[in-house]
Amino acid sequence: MLQEGAQCIELQGGEAPPGHYRGTLTGWYRQCTVTRPYFKEDLQGFVRFFGVLYVFSGKPRKNSVSSWLRKLSKQLGVAVEVEMVDIQVRPFLDLTRAEVQQRLLNKIASGRYDAVIFSPPCSTFSRVVWANRRGPRPVRAFTKPRGLVRLSWAERKRANWGNTMADFTYKAFVKT
Repeated sequence: MLQEGAQCIELQGGEAPPGHYRGTLTGWYRQCTVTRPYFKEDLQGFVRFFGVLYVFSGKPRKNSVSSWLRKLSKQLGVAVEVEMVDIQVRPFLDLTRAEVQQRLLNKIASGRYDAVIFSPPCSTFSRVVWANRRGPRPVRAFTKPRGLVRLSWAERKRANWGNTMADFTYKAFVKT
């Protein structure tokens, strides 16, 4: 995943060397800690890194955005560091929790990533639920984007979950 000559250092704890920060390069099921300069300049002896945060990534797949970024990085001679955030990949990064959201927003605002990709779940926003009476009832409409008025408790919970994910995505776009 890393360019030839790049160093992959397993840090067992403690702090990264001065002038560097600890980042994670996530493979399929392996996590590797690398150090890179705070400034993304091409300094002699350093590999060019491109940091990407992929929120709502889902499980790693053969033709996912992260796999294509890694393939393209080899062609362009840049080491790509993709941090995937999804409860299917990392269950402890549950974006319904305010502290997890704030931690990610702080990382985004600090300029740690060169690109941030969002693919928020659309299950409660999709028009497909209006197609027929089979399947779940719609929980929102064009005139009621935050949720319909007469919803059961379970439907209200689904609508609020969708609102939480959409609100986080909006806040993150504001931070970039």
